[in-house]
Amino acid sequence: MTDKGYGGRGAAFGILPAVTAVLAALAFYRGFRHPGAWSLNYYQVSWIDGFVRRGLLGTLLAPLGCGRFDPTVVAGVQAAVLGLCCLLLVRLARRGGATAVLLALLLASDAGAFLMNEIGYPDQLLLAVTAAACWLVRSGRPRSASLALALAVLVHEMGLFLALPLAFVAWRSLPDTRRAHGVTVFGPAILAALLLFGLGDPLTDSTLGAYAAKAAVCGHPLTRPDFIGHFRETLADTFGWHYNRWELALQILPLVASLGLVFRGRPLWGWRWAAACAPLGLGFLGWDTGRWIFLTLMAALLLLAEEASPASGERSPRSALAAAACAVGLAVAGAATGNWFVWSAFASALVLSAAFWDGALTPREGLGRFLPLALLVPALSIPFFDGYHTRGFNRADGAAFVSELRHPLGGADAR
Repeated sequence: MTDKGYGGRGAAFGILPAVTAVLAALAFYRGFRHPGAWSLNYYQVSWIDGFVRRGLLGTLLAPLGCGRFDPTVVAGVQAAVLGLCCLLLVRLARRGGATAVLLALLLASDAGAFLMNEIGYPDQLLLAVTAAACWLVRSGRPRSASLALALAVLVHEMGLFLALPLAFVAWRSLPDTRRAHGVTVFGPAILAALLLFGLGDPLTDSTLGAYAAKAAVCGHPLTRPDFIGHFRETLADTFGWHYNRWELALQILPLVASLGLVFRGRPLWGWRWAAACAPLGLGFLGWDTGRWIFLTLMAALLLLAEEASPASGERSPRSALAAAACAVGLAVAGAATGNWFVWSAFASALVLSAAFWDGALTPREGLGRFLPLALLVPALSIPFFDGYHTRGFNRADGAAFVSELRHPLGGADAR
């Protein structure tokens, strides 16, 4: 077969890339907003002010002086990080195969809109740094990789659950002759983690007050001072079980099982499965449980992208047409009932139809391994930050989206 579709090396266009582009545009519409006041704090607190935990970004911006507290300046940096994350998604889409399929499913779900909505939060930067660290490991640059991993941990403790597990899989996948000593790659990040736990003592009211006064003197008083209030406690103080039983039964356990089915049989599948599920461990440290689900999906996406042979390249027209027929039927049913689960199943069928047609997945892989995850991802519920929700396709939400785009960067949201 000469025409290998999206999965083939010589193809420049396919149905799945077009579907993915449309879904990306919809995710941007459904989720994008200007950086909120809470997220600005991640780029403002610094080691200089006594904030050991999460203080790296503010330290890097400290040479700007009072510009570090200017919402417009910080929002510009945050918008650039979102742009970097979007470039990463384009790179992942070009991998084809299961990577492109999972990306399309993610964009069709709440996770895609969540990615656009959490602009300004450190997750997006951590995803880019994690991808860079894994690439550096595979490229035989252990010292540069170790620096990237240490930076990830110092940006946010989430790096321990995202960057380190994925980099470990990349390191384990190397031949013995190319594998650097583990201490070289992971030692600095582990030392950074010990630093967080050893020096991240609760800050005093005087330290927090001095920081707030500095922001006020710069003409930009803190609009969300409750952010720095969390530094009155240590990471150990936040330890607990933050998933409720319904999340556990309807989202967490099905997600873990479906990811196990996707990775089973692949090289180092047990390590890949564990690394993909590692962000769920953040449920012991924080209550943003939807956020941990989102990071788990992104971790799985990055792990799938590491495979050397991303796609079969063989079209499956019959399977594609069958999935397309299911999509049409589900679209009609969704329009008639307005049921969210019917619409999520429609998104799954649409993406699988495009994947079969382009050869990104074979019917055996798509229906045997990928189907549970394909049905689950669009149905996942991921709450947004700051009281936001996904935009609907109505006049009021459309007008709100246009107003969001027209508003000056850095001044649209005080939440």
